[in-house]
Amino acid sequence: MENQEIPAYNPHQNLDKLGQLLSGINDLYVQWAKSKGIGHTTFIILYTLYYRESCTQKDICDVWNLAKQTVSTQCNELLDQGQINIVQNSENRRQKILSLTEQGCACIHPPAEEMRRAETGAFAALGEDLGRQLIEGAERFYQAFADRIRQEG
Repeated sequence: MENQEIPAYNPHQNLDKLGQLLSGINDLYVQWAKSKGIGHTTFIILYTLYYRESCTQKDICDVWNLAKQTVSTQCNELLDQGQINIVQNSENRRQKILSLTEQGCACIHPPAEEMRRAETGAFAALGEDLGRQLIEGAERFYQAFADRIRQEG
């Protein structure tokens, strides 16, 4: 994405810019996975399981803002391919716990490590102060936005 100067404070323009940046970041994941010959949703599921060891389909949907049906369909394909295990949660029978098989772990290991290096390197390039400001600003915006939506609703 082109490095453009941030305009003078204008909430509408700044929201447009934020939307472009967030969309652009997501598109980087999509295009990168595609360049590795991996579907975006497949990559996200395997990548999440690689670093979390196990989680639910809902966890993946929530973290990556993916549709439940999309994740469910892809998980069934990954199960059929022998890349993930799906086990019913003994505490909540409606939840299914996902984990990587050895085959799935071997498949996702190189691209997951490559992506993590890219993410970590990009964040480290911001420096400690800007990195903290980015997280703090995003958290504050999220909370303010959630509060406003509740007020409007």
